Amino acid sequence: MKNRLYCISVGLITAVILAAGALLWTGGTAVIGDIGDASAVWSLGSESAPVVIDLYPDFNCPVCLEKERYALQAYSAFQGKIRLICHHYPMQPLSEKVCAALEAAGEQGKFWEMHHALINEDPADIAVVLSTAAGRVENLDEFADEYLNDAAESIGLDLDSFQQTLNDESVYEQILEAKQRAVERGVKTASLFINGREYVSGHGTFAEFAALIEAELERQGTDAAE
Repeated sequence: MKNRLYCISVGLITAVILAAGALLWTGGTAVIGDIGDASAVWSLGSESAPVVIDLYPDFNCPVCLEKERYALQAYSAFQGKIRLICHHYPMQPLSEKVCAALEAAGEQGKFWEMHHALINEDPADIAVVLSTAAGRVENLDEFADEYLNDAAESIGLDLDSFQQTLNDESVYEQILEAKQRAVERGVKTASLFINGREYVSGHGTFAEFAALIEAELERQGTDAAE
């Protein structure tokens, strides 16, 4: 995308933001996967999958998007055993706009295609793109609009319909209502849960993440290799 020309020093910024931290499990926050609102939750995978990964990302957070990539990688690695559920949990206005872009893509049947496009690391995910552009462009909000429009075009969306949804205030109301429901269920920040248990990582590895999936499958008596 042409906007990525703004994103110099991406490697350095990513390294600073994703500084090493311990991989931890935390308990106590139970997550209910189906919150009954198609505009607020999007899923991928079988409803009977033994492992449910609930995603509550903020798309301005590189650590959050690293977890998203791990979840998608696990979804492919453990075929048929994982269901992904993506909820809205924006923590800043630009993140709300990204959520609206995902909703706009979802209306055209391409929610996950847009999701994948935004967290793709070639050369940087949207969080790194926006953090790099901040202070380097005159209007970050307009920059974000252009970037999202480029992403929509890259996955073949109808751009007029996309822009109409992106500018629809009712969509933003739905997004914030979805976040409020998450808060009421005990979700305190942008996060990821594996069968209701929070995965916390400053910069863990996929091997560590996969080991947690394997442990959860074993706990349920499911063979990861089947």
